[in-house]
Amino acid sequence: MEIIYWHDLINKNFSSQVLKKGTSVCVGCFDGVHKGHRKLLLELTNYAKQNNLYSVVVTFTEPLAKIKNKHNYKGDVSTLAYRLYLLEKLEIDFVILVDFDNEFASMSGINFFNILKEKLSLKFITEGVD
Repeated sequence: MEIIYWHDLINKNFSSQVLKKGTSVCVGCFDGVHKGHRKLLLELTNYAKQNNLYSVVVTFTEPLAKIKNKHNYKGDVSTLAYRLYLLEKLEIDFVILVDFDNEFASMSGINFFNILKEKLSLKFITEGVD
């Protein structure tokens, strides 16, 4: 599993191999990589394998609840290192780590989606109900 930071993804050209093959992407906090997350991520990896795509998870370096509601935050469900370990066990090819800063927070959804399309050659996106 290769880990790439969002700012590096934006500022550098991604592998031409990835751009040729394309990706299946899932975006989420994945704070605990619980049973529901695993089901969603297995759908991601299965679809990617069946369609000869790379599997990509876009997630955050810190839980969004911590960033958005710092005063009432009770603590992390799991560490970033442990979340990455679990994602690797699920055979995710790439993880894009986002530092949720003001620049990222102000980005429109369309711009975010267009970056995924352009930089990752997005072919399929898997999302949960929330």
